[in-house]
Amino acid sequence: MTQLNNIFIGKKVVKQAFLNDAVIYQSKGWEPTPSTMQQVFTKSYTEIPDPGSTVSVKVDSKGNIVIAGTRVVYKTDSDGKLLWQKTIFTSNSNFRITSMIVAKNDNIFYSASDTSFAQIDSNSGEIVKKVDLSSKYNIKSISVMSADNNQIYAMAGPPINFLDIDFNGNIVRVTPWNSTDNNLTLRSMATGDSKYNYVVMYDAGYTNNAYAFKLDKSNPNSYVNIVYNKSASSSSEIAVDSLGNVYITYTGGLYKYLSESGSGPVWGVESPFSNHGGYFEQLAVDQQDNVYAFDRYNI
Repeated sequence: MTQLNNIFIGKKVVKQAFLNDAVIYQSKGWEPTPSTMQQVFTKSYTEIPDPGSTVSVKVDSKGNIVIAGTRVVYKTDSDGKLLWQKTIFTSNSNFRITSMIVAKNDNIFYSASDTSFAQIDSNSGEIVKKVDLSSKYNIKSISVMSADNNQIYAMAGPPINFLDIDFNGNIVRVTPWNSTDNNLTLRSMATGDSKYNYVVMYDAGYTNNAYAFKLDKSNPNSYVNIVYNKSASSSSEIAVDSLGNVYITYTGGLYKYLSESGSGPVWGVESPFSNHGGYFEQLAVDQQDNVYAFDRYNI
């Protein structure tokens, strides 16, 4: 019998194949691919006045790239051609964008340190809606956001609150977290098509450890620990693939957890970048469930 390798429909990998209700094929999309990465382009943009450090990079449904810096959001096509840039002008010298997401229908949303939450028109870059979370909901800045096909999920604090947001930028529910640990700093949030959100936090108080949780979308105060009290840098990240498997960085490595399992990781890969501190700082999962781990200078 011929061995089944990855099966594709267009650019997307088939995750599972069934025969008479039995699984006859399981994607191996998470395994290292034989291809060699090549640099496609390098771009600089004189039109953007000092974008500051990069906060978030997302890709929309058309392959366009949306980037949020400290005070600017800008969009390029897949070849790096600048389509628009929106510089966020404010008199607050401490202002910075804290998170940015591209959601369903390519809607763009960002949050900022002044407790603002805003929607940006994906075609022009203009702000179409903006709300002050502090004055309207008595909560602090959103630190992390994710989205599925139904809505946007966000977390703000401390004290930590969960926000449910529709694709028109309306906040439809605010749920305070029932944890009493206010030393936890929100680092990264991920979601998939399952009923769970996943979040990784960093203890900025005394332990400098990472914590990761699986949260019920309908009741975020119903959660289980995935990672508890693991040594980490403040750059711990989390990502989820199309099967709901979870990838988390801590203790200098990248670890995979099965979607429904409450046990430990099924594998771990140590960072080869010890000359840069030995920590992965960002994660990305592509359409074929390949996982990309970044430190400051390497992929």
